[in-house]
Amino acid sequence: MKRRRPLIIFGAVVALLLATFLLVPLVVVVVSAFSPSAALGVSSEQWAAGAGAGRAFRYVLATYGAHLRTSALLALLSASAALALGLPAGLSLGVAPRTRTAGALEILLTLPLAMPGLTVALALLTAYGAYAGDLGLLVLGHVLYTLPFTVRTVAAAARMSAIASALEAARTLGATRVQRARYLLLPSLRRAAQTSLLLALAVSFGEFNVTFLLATPAHGTFPTALYLTYTTNSFPVAAAATTIFLAGLVPLLAGALWLGGEPQQGA
Repeated sequence: MKRRRPLIIFGAVVALLLATFLLVPLVVVVVSAFSPSAALGVSSEQWAAGAGAGRAFRYVLATYGAHLRTSALLALLSASAALALGLPAGLSLGVAPRTRTAGALEILLTLPLAMPGLTVALALLTAYGAYAGDLGLLVLGHVLYTLPFTVRTVAAAARMSAIASALEAARTLGATRVQRARYLLLPSLRRAAQTSLLLALAVSFGEFNVTFLLATPAHGTFPTALYLTYTTNSFPVAAAATTIFLAGLVPLLAGALWLGGEPQQGA
């Protein structure tokens, strides 16, 4: 343990520096969102010298509130679909022998994460151009990015909990399929399913690249609205929009991190 202590301290220092490097810009933006526009040295959009943060937030919600609602709906639809598809797929991969076929299938499911979002969007438009502008095509594009997280999380939980051997032992002892599902399968995968659902919600809520090409004015999402605030509005508006976006995203990621750090039942 004493030999490892310098390495642990070094790793902790590096992690702290990296976290500081990543968080400082976000803290600056959030603090700016609650600062008077005059203090930021901007006067565009006829901001009054004494206008506080409330006006910027009201402007964002009034202008882009529909985008925020669309993002919430899209995240719920795509995350639900990813969980419905990823739960059985991840369980199958988790309990199956680690063969080349299973490994290739798992890699194939994660392939969209390695591809540029615009490429995925263009492929979807080429294959399903008749549904361009439809919310269903946008949901499909988000599922391609959320499904890998669901599958990998459930598969990892199934492997860690040794659920295959437990199910086989229960079957040998005479447990029915309903009993095995109720007392072994569901408790073992409950936390993994919750974690993957939160991850899918976070990924969908923040997805921009696929959405930018597939979304229409009728189905604009909040990340696309965030892009508009960066390119067409002043810094106070962009800061307020960023703060609203983080307020929706951070709790999802924090919840997924907390659930993922808890020990799995049956491990």
